[in-house]
Amino acid sequence: MLEEEYDEQDLKESVVTRVITEIEKSSKQYQKNLTENAYNRLFAMVIQTVVGDFEKLILKLRFNQLGAMLLDKHIRTLSSYLTNSSSWSSRDRFTKLTQISTLLNMEKAQEIYEYWGNKSGALTWRLNANEVRQILALRVEFKTDDINKLKL
Repeated sequence: MLEEEYDEQDLKESVVTRVITEIEKSSKQYQKNLTENAYNRLFAMVIQTVVGDFEKLILKLRFNQLGAMLLDKHIRTLSSYLTNSSSWSSRDRFTKLTQISTLLNMEKAQEIYEYWGNKSGALTWRLNANEVRQILALRVEFKTDDINKLKL
């Protein structure tokens, strides 16, 4: 993705914007007709489905640095919207997506060592070593040999 493409994508109505619009339309109808508890359970299922589908979509794509930055922006937008639309925090459901975005936004594959293993601190990774390699391989700038050499 070139800088011009990034700007164009940023200005266009994104997939995330369309998802949010559809969720808003649908949720208003259910919110009126369901008890608060039932609505919250339904919304939790919606969040789980959206996050799962987003993860599957990401694994089918390839990213350069600008594309990874745009993905990060979309994940943050979606997470913020869904968290603010619910009576409880849904940020924990976005942990795996956030970690995927972190990997895709690294300058080089070896940067994983700043986050993985002893350096992870209180961070609990929701991705295993094979998944980390799979995600890193989605970045067009990262060499397969460099990814395979990582000691995770």
